[in-house]
Amino acid sequence: KPDNRQAKIMLAKVLVASGQTAEASKLLDELKARTSDDRTLRLMAIRVDLAGARPVMFKKDFDKAVSSLEKITVSDPPDKDALFVLADLMTQNGQYDRAANLWDKLLKVRDDNLILRVRVGALMSASKYGLAATEIRKMLKAMPSDTVLQDKLFMCLQLDGQNDQADKLMKQRLSNATDAKKAASLRYDMINFLRSAKLYDRSQEFMDDWILVEPP
Repeated sequence: KPDNRQAKIMLAKVLVASGQTAEASKLLDELKARTSDDRTLRLMAIRVDLAGARPVMFKKDFDKAVSSLEKITVSDPPDKDALFVLADLMTQNGQYDRAANLWDKLLKVRDDNLILRVRVGALMSASKYGLAATEIRKMLKAMPSDTVLQDKLFMCLQLDGQNDQADKLMKQRLSNATDAKKAASLRYDMINFLRSAKLYDRSQEFMDDWILVEPP
């Protein structure tokens, strides 16, 4: 019965999400016994395996998981769920260039805010700060008040050496601060970031500017 099968697949997903991988595996074995080849079941079996694996995997296990997922994602159109799992696997295991390419591919078939944000994170982890900044600017057009995105943009501009653009962004954010306390908190956060990134000269510039603008 198709409806009963779908209900069991949904139950397997819930079991995996709740960490009950042994129960999910038994349910999938029962379903696979009735179906010779099914992409949905194969993907669910991979999810079960990954749920019980280390977040950062040994190379042999990583290569095996990637190979299994790639066999599913070669479909046309590509399987969206499999692409997501594969891109997430690449991100977790530090394969940021490959992850960014997969997030790009996924955006063509599943355009949503979560994927955009994760893709930006992968680009930043791959040290592609200029490209990440470009993508963040696009997102800010739709979400201009998103402070997390504004922080990430500032980081990317600094790390990409676009100091003038970073200064312009900072001045714009300070001018939009609703009170002196929020402005001071913003400056403090930015100075801490510059220090953590070992951009000490830039940090001192912000400190000097702060003292001139707001003398004690």
